Amino acid sequence: MEPIELEAKFRCNNIDALREKLQHLKAIYLDKVLMVDVYFQHPCRDFRATDEALRVRYLKSQEKREALVEMTYKGPRGEGWVKTRVELGVVVDNFDSLLTILKKLGFHEVARIKKDREFYLFNGVEVSLDKVEDLGSFVELEDKGAGEEGIKKVAETLGLKELVPETYLELYLKKHRSVIE
Repeated sequence: MEPIELEAKFRCNNIDALREKLQHLKAIYLDKVLMVDVYFQHPCRDFRATDEALRVRYLKSQEKREALVEMTYKGPRGEGWVKTRVELGVVVDNFDSLLTILKKLGFHEVARIKKDREFYLFNGVEVSLDKVEDLGSFVELEDKGAGEEGIKKVAETLGLKELVPETYLELYLKKHRSVIE
């Protein structure tokens, strides 16, 4: 069975207040990371039309002082208010070499998105406080055992109301469409 990602994203106007609320609720702080996400377009298949994504992520941990590189395939989204999709990933050891390999195979870079992400675990949900360069602040809630109902309860507990159904890639492309085309 393929691994399924289950998550919801919300716009957040005050990350500092939400961080304080998580600390008050005794959420478990996990890490703070710098992420650089590079998204690619397949040379023969339109990922926008198939609702798929291929991402290479560079992750630099502030706590562990180490870096990680992941390549991730994301399948088409299912129906519902919580985003559900197949997510397959592998860890590699060289960010630049992987980007070069993909480009030599004909993949085209469509976006490079930078974000600072702070992770917490609360009631079986990973809570990510994201400051996304050029897009703003968001909170992602990802299932780590609580399921869709658990995500809903955590969103209510944290007072999250402005659901954002688009991916960061979609938000980025919408904002920069005239620059890319």
